[in-house]
Amino acid sequence: MGHSCSGANLQERDKIFSISAITGMPAFQLQYVGDKDYGNYKVVTTVLTLYADDTDGATTAVLTADTNAAGYDTFGELVDAINATGVFRAFLIGANRSDDSDNMLDAIANVTCKTTNGKTIFFEQVTTSQIYGFGITNQKFIYRPTGGWATFEKGWTKDINCINSIKMLSATLTITAHANVRIYQADDENKVNGVLLWSQDLASTVEELHGNTIPDEIFISSSRGFRLLVQFAALTSTDDFTAAVIKNIGHTKDVADGQVPDSNYTGSV
Repeated sequence: MGHSCSGANLQERDKIFSISAITGMPAFQLQYVGDKDYGNYKVVTTVLTLYADDTDGATTAVLTADTNAAGYDTFGELVDAINATGVFRAFLIGANRSDDSDNMLDAIANVTCKTTNGKTIFFEQVTTSQIYGFGITNQKFIYRPTGGWATFEKGWTKDINCINSIKMLSATLTITAHANVRIYQADDENKVNGVLLWSQDLASTVEELHGNTIPDEIFISSSRGFRLLVQFAALTSTDDFTAAVIKNIGHTKDVADGQVPDSNYTGSV
């Protein structure tokens, strides 16, 4: 990526994530990069379907992934299947590769993901065994190539030279029993599961606050080349998250002087 100009520091940026509902938790980012007139997707119950055609974006299915079936029932497998199409691409945000994807995608009618930054696929709010999350990452689709596999890596910034950090994390969740907040560093480029860096118990409706904005200090950082993955995990199968208010100040720094884009996904600014 390029260097900063006119004195502006584009090699590092704060990343703000703020939501007030469980349904604002981002699972992964999806984008169509082929040359058809339409590149669409939909989620119905457990099934994610990707379409690419010159008719209406609903005629020719490129991938039909039932997350209740082997080969698609973890988020790692699901994203790998999307990227294997050669005309759609995706990266994980709030999911770990080993996390169960079965019935964890929010339902959505057929819409386009033929956009500059793609579209954010959100977690479904379920009532048992929930794991939700978000990420501090340099990964972003900054433009949309149209050459499919031949241009698959174009317009896609990565974490390879970046250190991702959290300055402040505030989380207030309403739960029926008890849960954890967990922070991982996750290297999706090497297709391995995230490594747990830190965890803390959560009590219902009690704010979990770490770090501070004054002074401007770092609470926790990833190693170079990893996104920071913040997750909220129910500790028993009957626990139920019913509400969430999350405010996070993250930071991304490219140590090789590459440009760090902002607004990686819906909910991050």
